[in-house]
Amino acid sequence: MLGRDAAAGKTTRIFTREHADELHESAAKEEASLRAANADARVDRALRRLTRLATTTTTALEQLGDAPEAEQRRLGAQLQRTADRIERLAGGL
Repeated sequence: MLGRDAAAGKTTRIFTREHADELHESAAKEEASLRAANADARVDRALRRLTRLATTTTTALEQLGDAPEAEQRRLGAQLQRTADRIERLAGGL
């Protein structure tokens, strides 16, 4: 939502930067937790996918705050696709 709203001009640059930084910090912690997690064979594949998706999210959030408008649109779309993938993956566990 943040990327989409920023690209649509619904947020200020400072708001976007501050919230992207906060979300990046949170996502980085979750990514680190996923990397450290151990899982049985049944969920190991899903855990690896979630870790990759967390990395994608962390990277996009890190770039979002200072990105130009066109890049914010691209990052917003990427974040939405990643969120959809995470939701589908979590629903299958």
